[in-house]
Amino acid sequence: MAAVDVPVTQAVRSGNGALRPTQTNGDSVNGHTATNNGNMILEVENTGGSPATVTVNFSAATSVDGQTVAPEVSTIANGTARILGPWPVQWFGPQLSFTTNTSTTVKFRAYTH
Repeated sequence: MAAVDVPVTQAVRSGNGALRPTQTNGDSVNGHTATNNGNMILEVENTGGSPATVTVNFSAATSVDGQTVAPEVSTIANGTARILGPWPVQWFGPQLSFTTNTSTTVKFRAYTH
């Protein structure tokens, strides 16, 4: 099955601003993607009783001085939400790819400006 797309909400200055979008449930089997313009950030909420991890992948094998760079891994404590990003396009690509270790308690929202 294809990765689950997390819609990206555009922040706006005019009027009353943008409404918070509906959260996208975590999918530990298929992973996730979100359109990335280099200014995109992820809001990750863990409603569970134990920590969860979110792994953001580089768009291609990336190395520095011949050493492979590991994916970005963030631990989200139970009962908390975190803002992750931004994700430079030259490293993470125009389609951000990310996974979580649990499907039942992790929720995502994505924003850009």
